[in-house]
This record gives sequence, structure tokens and C-alpha cells, in this order.
Amino acid sequence: MLRDHTLRMGRVMPYTSADGALHPESFWCMGPLSIDPDLSQIKLRFVGYHSVAAYNEGHAPVAGALKEYHLFGADYMASIGQGTRFPTGTQMAAEILTAAWSTALSVKDVIVPPEEEGGDAVHVSFFEQATDAGL
Repeated sequence: MLRDHTLRMGRVMPYTSADGALHPESFWCMGPLSIDPDLSQIKLRFVGYHSVAAYNEGHAPVAGALKEYHLFGADYMASIGQGTRFPTGTQMAAEILTAAWSTALSVKDVIVPPEEEGGDAVHVSFFEQATDAGL
């Protein structure tokens, strides 16, 4: 099964899987998205593949390469309140994927230890090093 990564608006970044394998150009794209207005909740899941080529060739994701976000309350409201960045007539998928990536990049969920003793740790997004996979 061949796929087309350009339809996914994914990102590429270095990743080391739980088994210690290196994936220097892993490709990440959004998987399931769940929005529950009754609970004011959004669940986002991103899935990682070894590379763009692995994704395009229909390979399975890297084992355990999942990143999930659960937004509720004020974070939910901020996510659904994002302004559009596209002109009228743009496909809804582009809007949804752009908003999902914006949310994932805004969450500072990884702690980078200080470079020198006594320094301050830095909080960054899991996707801090991810770059646009291109269209």
C-alpha cells in the first residue's frame, strides 16, 4: 500500500525508540483526533514512522512511537479558538492539521537538563526539533 506524506502535513525529526534504535529522520503525523464538546475535551495522537519513505511505502509505525495530548478546560478553549491562517476555501483538513501541530508545539512537555552545573533546566516541546516534511 503506497501512501503520500504530503497529504498529512507531517514533520521530520530525530527520534530514538524505546528499544534504543535511532530514527534520525523519523516522520510524525497526526493519528486519531477526538473532540468532545460536551466534556470540553480534545485528544490528539501523533504517530512516528522511521522516515518519510517508510510512511510512503506503507510500513507500520515505529513500535511505541506515539505522542498524545489531552486538552480540557482552558487548553481546550484555546485550541478551538485558534484563528484561521488560510484563505477562504481552504480544505478543512489543512485547518485541522495546522491547529493540531500548533497545539503540540505549544506544549512544553520535555525537560532539557542544564548544560552546566547550577544552570536552569529548559522545558521544550517533544517536537522541538521537528521540521515541516514539505508538501
